[in-house]
Amino acid sequence: KRETNDTRDAGLHSGGWHMTNEKRYYDLTYKEIAEALIVKLNIHEGLWGVRARFGIGAANAPGPEGKMVPVAMVPLISLGLQSFDEEGDLTADAAKVNPIRRDSKKSKRK
Repeated sequence: KRETNDTRDAGLHSGGWHMTNEKRYYDLTYKEIAEALIVKLNIHEGLWGVRARFGIGAANAPGPEGKMVPVAMVPLISLGLQSFDEEGDLTADAAKVNPIRRDSKKSKRK
């Protein structure tokens, strides 16, 4: 995992908390995101990868020369997982990431 602890922008954020020398964010690969979601959703088999759903909107806003221009906005609506047939940069194998745990203790018979 790549931790980011960049204090160049340390100071007050919108909540008013003073952030000095604290982790502000983590950068993850798509594969790492898929692995975390596989564990969170308790998936044990198959290839699963990141999927994103975007919306689209429009508005009028000031352009580079200060004139009003139509602009497009593309919000991220949802982020999730979808099954894949082949392994790739977006995918993780649930059987490797979150294998089914078998109870290794033998039951005692009386």
